[in-house]
Amino acid sequence: MVSLLFLAMGLVFSRVFAGTNCFNFVIYPKDGINQDQVKGITADLEAMAQPEFIYTSASRYLGVFYWWAPMTTSQAMGFQETHKDTVRQFTCSQDDVRCPDIYEDTTL
Repeated sequence: MVSLLFLAMGLVFSRVFAGTNCFNFVIYPKDGINQDQVKGITADLEAMAQPEFIYTSASRYLGVFYWWAPMTTSQAMGFQETHKDTVRQFTCSQDDVRCPDIYEDTTL
């Protein structure tokens, strides 16, 4: 079911952002971040893209597993720098095009 959701979001995303340098990114938070940090990440994502284009995989009891959001390369670079203390992995998930190389390694 989640795969169908990603497919549907990808189709909508490609129509809305056609002609731009936007890519799909998956953002994984570091373990142990607090609610204020989660809200900060979410707010920054919503400032870059309309909330309906952002997917949050979360559990009521376990918290956020990851976010999926469209960003330009420059937005992604800025986001990664801003949230380097709260994000453990930041991955491009574009299937149909070559993703930009915006980072060396954020899987520390």
